[in-house]
Order: sequence, then C-alpha cells, then structure tokens
Amino acid sequence: MRNGKRGRYTVEFKLEAVRLVESGQSIGEAARSLGVVEQTLSNVQCRVLRVSVSGFHQHLARRKVQRHHMSDAALLAHISAVYAEHRGA
Repeated sequence: MRNGKRGRYTVEFKLEAVRLVESGQSIGEAARSLGVVEQTLSNVQCRVLRVSVSGFHQHLARRKVQRHHMSDAALLAHISAVYAEHRGA
C-alpha cells in the first residue's frame, strides 16, 4: 500500500481467501483471483488460521504430498485392475 497505509480486509474477504486455498487453489492462483499479491494472501491466511508463517507453509507442503499419494493410490488401483483383466484373458 502507498504512504505506509495498510489495507483493511473484511471478514468475508478473509474467509473467501481461506476457502479458495483450502479448496485446492495455490496461493498464487487465489491471490490473482482476489487481486492481491501472494505475500498479502499468505499473511491473511496465517492471521485467519492463527498459525505461524512457517507452520502454514508446512501445512501446504503436506497437502501437496498427500495429494500425490492419493493419485499414486488411484494409479495403483487402475494398474491392478488392468493387470487382473488381461491376466484372466
């Protein structure tokens, strides 16, 4: 913000920011859709969730790893089904 003034965000804005990120959007995507820079959105997320910046980023990193494991599990199920189908043929 210019002249050292800080932006004030409504409760609705903050809750929408949290919802966007928790729904799977990256910080960058959510920031662009809300018209703020990534650092501002990270700060808003941390304040709303009452967590440290490092804790918030660890949470995001864990979510990415969990998503990767879920897709691996889905891939394994698909491979197993195809293998079983062709093995029986």
